[in-house]
Amino acid sequence: MVKRASEFKIARHENFKGGTGTTELQSIFAPEEMGTQKVKMFSKLVLEPGCSIGLHAHEGEDELLYVLKGVGTHHEDGVEHVMYPGDAAVCGKGHQHFMANRGTETLECLCAIVFE
Repeated sequence: MVKRASEFKIARHENFKGGTGTTELQSIFAPEEMGTQKVKMFSKLVLEPGCSIGLHAHEGEDELLYVLKGVGTHHEDGVEHVMYPGDAAVCGKGHQHFMANRGTETLECLCAIVFE
């Protein structure tokens, strides 16, 4: 299956999970389009400068992040990492994290939430 970027459903959330500003999630594939029940989300995350996703935990799932563009600050279990294009992170089951755009350009990341 090929899906054009113009077909992605876009959701915008204000103060997502207690964060600041607007979080944009471009749904690349919905779970029912992937033929597996092991993927909850596969999206492109877009955060403008000064925006963030608030602290949240992952129970029974892992979240994978891959930075495409911009500079992000990823906090997991109280540890901060500055992430650049090409960097990746995983927030595993039972851990908590948040992501913030502290840079001057748009932050874009691929994100997937997966189950065992």
